[in-house]
Order: sequence, then structure tokens, then C-alpha cells
Amino acid sequence: MKKLIICLLTVVLLLVGGTAFAENNVVGHIYSTDILAFVNGKPIDGYNIGGRTVVIAEDLDNYGFHCFYDDNERKLEIVAYFYELGNDLKIAEIPRGKVGKVVGDIYKTDIKVFLNGIEIKGYNIGGRTAICLEDMGDLQDSPNLEYGYSKYLGKSIWDESKRTISFESFIRNENKIMGMLARVSYNFKDNVLYAYPDELSKSLEIRPINENPAFKNYENNIYSEDFPKGIISPLYIDVNGEKTEVGFAINNPNSEYEVLMHFYDVTDTIKLTAQAKSPRKSYDESMDYFLNKYELVNKLDNDKYTVLHINDSTDGVLFVYINKNGGFIIDDFFRAYSDSEVKIWLDEEEQNLVHHSVYPFAGPHGATTMSYESNLDSFDYE
Repeated sequence: MKKLIICLLTVVLLLVGGTAFAENNVVGHIYSTDILAFVNGKPIDGYNIGGRTVVIAEDLDNYGFHCFYDDNERKLEIVAYFYELGNDLKIAEIPRGKVGKVVGDIYKTDIKVFLNGIEIKGYNIGGRTAICLEDMGDLQDSPNLEYGYSKYLGKSIWDESKRTISFESFIRNENKIMGMLARVSYNFKDNVLYAYPDELSKSLEIRPINENPAFKNYENNIYSEDFPKGIISPLYIDVNGEKTEVGFAINNPNSEYEVLMHFYDVTDTIKLTAQAKSPRKSYDESMDYFLNKYELVNKLDNDKYTVLHINDSTDGVLFVYINKNGGFIIDDFFRAYSDSEVKIWLDEEEQNLVHHSVYPFAGPHGATTMSYESNLDSFDYE
């Protein structure tokens, strides 16, 4: 009986001690809010801390970010992908909450939070972390103030009439420029993109201007030693020695040697870059060139185009789209997969749509089949 009483007393003391410990670590409360919150154009659950709007950091995985937690370093890192969210990402509307209702507690924490490599205030709300949308877009002391972006590479937008707050990341769109023109390649240095004629240019490559095949670490020369790399800079395109401002750019804080580019007007930039083109080859010239130089794996034909699947010991897997009125495009997306099973086929209903697949392809859960499609009408052959 004495043992039972002692055990019960021990349990009571533990419960009281645990409650007291939790209460001692509460430093505030998190409240519901009638303000609607958005991140990169999509609704997200928002809450109120001290009159400001916070979101749960871990929720940002669905909004163009990824969160990494390191328990050894007691650090939570939030990194942006900087790409526009696809229209296929459907997130249901979130109703307005009631003002002032306590929905949780804020606890003391030694965990540090970093957004795109820079520390930001985080709130421990019981196993998860809240961060403030106003902080994420704060322009005070931002080196990117001229372009309206915070040091975290985003902007917060408050709409008083609608009672909404939105956070928008820096969005890169160089993928809408690269590969749209045949016979044009690009070099990059500092904040200048150099367009030059290249009859056999690959579709999506941007090389540092002083690339030398004998110098393996050429990536280090994307920037001059005295060029400011931590702030947004105006982006220029140089065509035939003439520079034109076309957008803005910054080095990616989450990926060494990578540049984030945003073009003001994609259509105008493509027209400008087209001035660097070399004369196009005729259909017969294109066919002769590729069939004589490369190993032919497969050939597809329709009324408007010929598609070649070719292989080379140096260039790897290449797809060539040849317009029967002249001109061609090289697609080297799978060039590193010469030893894999690569297939191409024309769509049964839309003959100008080409499907590609490769297996095995290293996915997040192991080997998988990677596939994509190309609309042959979407490229510039002129």
C-alpha cells in the first residue's frame, strides 16, 4: 500500500512540475485574425502575433519554398525556389477568422530561423515555427530597396480595403528566354547576358563569358572580384556590342554560382536577342549536317517537322527538331542519359506534340521514369 501511495505522489509531482515548466516557458499567445493571408498568390492560414500577421514556416513547403531543420545546430532554414507557382496547384480559399481569439501559445526557444540564408525572427508555437509576413517583406535597410524587395528577396503587400496581406517572392523567368531562339547562345558575367550567334546552340545553356574547357572551375568567373553579389542589380543584354537594360538579377543565395534573372518583358527581350542570329540552314542542309555527324537512334516525321533522336560520345543524347521550311532547334535535356532507355514518340491526336521519356531517372524516391513533352510549333525556327 505504501508503494502505491509513493507511486501516485510521484506521478502527481511530475504532472505539476511539467505544467509549471510549460507555463514558465510561455511568453505570449497567438491569435486568430480576420486578415486574409496569401503567399505567392495562394491563400495560406494566417494568425496574429502582436498585431502582425504570421504564417507557419512548415506550411510554406506548398508555396514555393522548402524547410530544412537541423536539430544539432538548432536551426530552421527556409529556402525559396524563386519559380512562379503553377496553375495546377489548387489551394482552397481560407475563411476569415474572428479577431482576438487565442488559438495557441508562444514558447521560449533557442532555435534560429533563416530565410534565404538570412536570419529572421521565429516564434515557437509548440513544435512548429511561425514567421511574420511583414518581416519577410520589410524594406527597412534592404539593399534591394530600389527594386521593392527585402533582403529576403520578397515583398509584402498590404491591402487595407480588402484586409489582405500578401508575400511575393522574387520570381525568375529566364527559362522563358533560353531555348526560344535557334542559333543563339548566351554568356553571362556580372549582370550582363551576352547573346551571340551560335549555329548549333543548345536550348537552355548559359555559360560564363570566360569559360575555358581547360579550366574546370570556370563557374568562379561569373562575377568580377569587385562586383556586388549580394544585391539585386539591373540586368542587361549585350547584342553586337550594344547593351540594353531588360530586367534585374541577383546571385541565388541558396545555390552557389547560380544567377536569378527576371526579365521585364519576355517578348521584347526575345525580339532583341534575335538580332544576334546567324543565317538559318535549309531543311536539306540541316538533315545532312546531323545525319553525317551523329549516330541516328530514331527519326520521326510529319508534314511540318522531322524529329531526330541522335547520340554522340561527346554531346550525349540530343533531340533535333527540324522545320521542313528551314531552321532547327536542339534539345539537350537528356544529354547525360546516353546509357539509359530514352524514347520519343509523336502524340496520336496532336502530331506536332513530341513526347520524351528516360528510364531510369533518379527521383526523390529512387529510380523512376522521367517524361516531358515539346510542342514543335512553340519554337522559333526563323
